[in-house]
Amino acid sequence: MKKLIISIVLLSFAAFLTACSSTQSKSSKRDAENLKILEQNVESTDSFFNEGKNFLEKNEFDNALNSFSKSKYSEALFYKALVLNQFGKTDEAKQIFEECVVKNVLKDESNYNLAMIAYDKSDVEAARKIMNEVVSSNPKHTGALFFLGNLKYLENDMNGALGYYEAALKTDPESTDLWEAVFSVRLQKEEFVKAWDIREKLDKNSPETVLNVLKIAEITGNYIKGVLFVPDDFKKDKNISRQIRILLTKGGNFKEAMENGQRELKEMSQGYLIIDRKAEGPGSYVIGLNKDAVFIVCSKKPEELMTVTISGSKVEIKSQSKNSESSAISSFAENFCLSR
Repeated sequence: MKKLIISIVLLSFAAFLTACSSTQSKSSKRDAENLKILEQNVESTDSFFNEGKNFLEKNEFDNALNSFSKSKYSEALFYKALVLNQFGKTDEAKQIFEECVVKNVLKDESNYNLAMIAYDKSDVEAARKIMNEVVSSNPKHTGALFFLGNLKYLENDMNGALGYYEAALKTDPESTDLWEAVFSVRLQKEEFVKAWDIREKLDKNSPETVLNVLKIAEITGNYIKGVLFVPDDFKKDKNISRQIRILLTKGGNFKEAMENGQRELKEMSQGYLIIDRKAEGPGSYVIGLNKDAVFIVCSKKPEELMTVTISGSKVEIKSQSKNSESSAISSFAENFCLSR
């Protein structure tokens, strides 16, 4: 399916959450939908069709086109159009898909591809009309449901998008693409607990997704569980590492947050790292770490950097005669900055 980019715009959280994509790539999702149909076909006695099928599964498109063109099997027509579309011969592919519709050869799949061609040509309404016809004919067509959900998303109709995504999930409950689409809707609706609850359904191989989950962990108070969500391979990612430090600090594991930060500082030219922050509202602060000390900066006086002393269970700013008997440096920083 064509890539429909879905970005998170969350008012007060706009600068807080990274862009999230719940879409399929044109080269993988659309092919997966079509190859699924190919796999369901009963083996034909037409040797050219079977030969073309083997070539197509190996992405040998020149050979596949040659074999499908020679085949007399009715469904070879559909796959000839599919291969032509792969080659960028859109107009030829469109004509053959239309012929398939007339001849009732994989009609729903032919319409699905016609809708995608229309969308590629920026004819959104034509694509929508054809996709609705596909869903009307086949209410369980995953690709068409997903596509219509993406259109609703882009129109900012989150409830409409969610309806289509959830209908698609009933047909393909293991799809990480669909779960990430639902995740994006939950973020847009600021339903952060519901977004957190589906984290294990998401693609952990996407650093953007992992980072968004970590930020939802912060919002929902799942600090240490958020840290445990991160695959080892991503822990050195700059943005993910910073969010891990924030979660460790808020979760009361300040020692590990500092240790992680100090290890990073040894490998960086930059002289400091952020280990926690409150981004907005009263008492906003940044807790930073350099090679020599931990410091607090309050948003009301960003030019002032105040060094923090941490000893046992006490957090203290000697120059300000401020101290706390709690080692919870995050709450100390917030209360301190509220008083500034």
